[in-house]
Amino acid sequence: MEKKRLLSTVLVTSLVAMGFSTFTKAPTVQAQSQQTVSSQKEWEFVFEHGMNKELIVNKGIYIKNSKEQIISTKIHIKDDHTVIVKPPVKGYKSGETYRLYIKKGIDLQYGESGKPAMIVFKVK
Repeated sequence: MEKKRLLSTVLVTSLVAMGFSTFTKAPTVQAQSQQTVSSQKEWEFVFEHGMNKELIVNKGIYIKNSKEQIISTKIHIKDDHTVIVKPPVKGYKSGETYRLYIKKGIDLQYGESGKPAMIVFKVK
């Protein structure tokens, strides 16, 4: 679990620091090669310098399926630095590819000068 948390922390920090191109409706930038995850995958992101909770609550982090439909997930703010994206109630659909989006401005270290990020994942 600690290894996954560290990987997510490094991934988010790297994405923001590298300055990915700003996206609007359908970004084409990918965080890394596609990951394969379980249908009950929880994503945990740690922002060392804190996070914009208001932006998170207002759909600053969301997931879309391959049909570009936003998937209903729960966003849990664990503490001042950590957010957890829970899977849909019935889990992600096996074989489906999803995209997790993180809007710019969430990481307080970079604020509005930070760039958005996207993680592509496929369900086992």
